[in-house]
Amino acid sequence: MDQEFKRWTRLLRAIEAGTKIELDGYILNDSFRSNLEKFVKLCLENYNKNDLAPVVYSVIQEMLLRATVSNLREYFCQENGIDFFDQNSFDSSEEQFRKFLNTLDLKAVRDSLKSKDLFLKVIIRHNHTGLAAEVFNNSKSIPFIEERLRKYLASAMEYKNLMDYYNSYPEDKEGKNLGLAFSILMLRETGLKPELLRISSRNDVHISRLEIPFGEEYK
Repeated sequence: MDQEFKRWTRLLRAIEAGTKIELDGYILNDSFRSNLEKFVKLCLENYNKNDLAPVVYSVIQEMLLRATVSNLREYFCQENGIDFFDQNSFDSSEEQFRKFLNTLDLKAVRDSLKSKDLFLKVIIRHNHTGLAAEVFNNSKSIPFIEERLRKYLASAMEYKNLMDYYNSYPEDKEGKNLGLAFSILMLRETGLKPELLRISSRNDVHISRLEIPFGEEYK
């Protein structure tokens, strides 16, 4: 208990000093989620922005979930001999991949992802003007998936409600890919700018970035 208290005291002091927050891992498990939620809450409390914590945490978690699924897709395809650069092979294995996600052993898969160096990283930079959170992962870039994502984001930026998503993707009756669109809607409803949620790739690393201005002076 004392060690845990000292740990969070050190973290709080680091946040007060403006030190960036970093979280590293290989799988989005309960421990990763819990630490992320605590870090986000402490950071926003430091700037009296507690009311933003639920939305900011939810959006970063969605960014992490997409990064995790991307890494898991590469692992799954390699283990099952599926050419994930071939669109037909990729799409025809979707149901099998969903079953894998629902039944995976988190610890075993984490160890496998670690051995393949398929990582997750969160970096949160902050000061009195705002907060910027970046999520990194390093699964291989798949051109047709990146094109789908660009179209998805372009559409999602125009959504006014959840029904707009289902009108755009009537085949996704269960809302399996709703998360990012829902995040954009949450940002808009909170009065934040959804266009400050960006996704890019650089040097074989995928980056999702969320900026949360605290005022007009944001920099």
